[in-house]
Amino acid sequence: MSVHDLLQALEDCSEASDSESKARRKALWTKLLPHLGNKQPTDLVGELAHDLGVQPITVRRWINGEYAPRPTLLKQLRNRFGVTVPLPEAATSQSDEPDQPVGFGGSYAALRTIDHFFFCLEHAKSCFVFKGLLGFHAGRSDQTRRQLVRVLTKNKDLNIYYVFPSESRAEATFGRFLQSDELSDPSIASRIRKVQIRPEDDTLGLDRSFASPFVVIYGSSARRSFRRPLDIWYELPVEALDEKSAVVDRDQRAFVFVQLPIEDAKDLWEKLNCCLEAASVAQADRDFALLA
Repeated sequence: MSVHDLLQALEDCSEASDSESKARRKALWTKLLPHLGNKQPTDLVGELAHDLGVQPITVRRWINGEYAPRPTLLKQLRNRFGVTVPLPEAATSQSDEPDQPVGFGGSYAALRTIDHFFFCLEHAKSCFVFKGLLGFHAGRSDQTRRQLVRVLTKNKDLNIYYVFPSESRAEATFGRFLQSDELSDPSIASRIRKVQIRPEDDTLGLDRSFASPFVVIYGSSARRSFRRPLDIWYELPVEALDEKSAVVDRDQRAFVFVQLPIEDAKDLWEKLNCCLEAASVAQADRDFALLA
């Protein structure tokens, strides 16, 4: 069987939990691993865990057949093995449309995905990503790096600032991001900027929080279209559940973006802006004009 066929077979038995399916998954992994090279099992586990942004114990459970990777991780596995799968036309450009609101409490709530974040970046003049305990997606995921580079290539007015306390997890993953091949183009790399904040300026306690504010400041045309000068989302890790509210994988986290109401976003930006007063951040990138 080819790598494509092996991964497809793995996906086909991903939902089942009976003993036969577990044995099937284990057998498929036995055939998959040699395609990663002649390496020791522990090295393979560590390599896959690093590349996919999961814990080594998670990879070991996959290999033992206990369960299969979630769909998003199966997609990353295909990328890792260099296997592409044609997608229906309607699903090939996820970030070309904003997320639909989610039913919540009798109305709708702005719970967003990372694809929605990239959609908004296409219309932004600047973005500030504040991180602490959570690492950067772009430091762990090839797919996220490609999305980011695509947006910066399309929106040539966009500058992105990654803001984090020194010696944080975010700093380590940002370092890996800077070393990636995707940033070899100076016209892209020059618009991705690091801002390290001093402990005394960390008024939000980023180094103690899993909640990461993402600030997008829009250009003039986008302000008129979106009817708001900026957006702020809190990126939060959430437990992955199945349709019966059972935990899918205790070693895995999904991520959701919670969008703040505009007045709360403007109030929060005033406080976040104070963290940047002593940093080398262009004033033009920090300012936004209110709608007339």
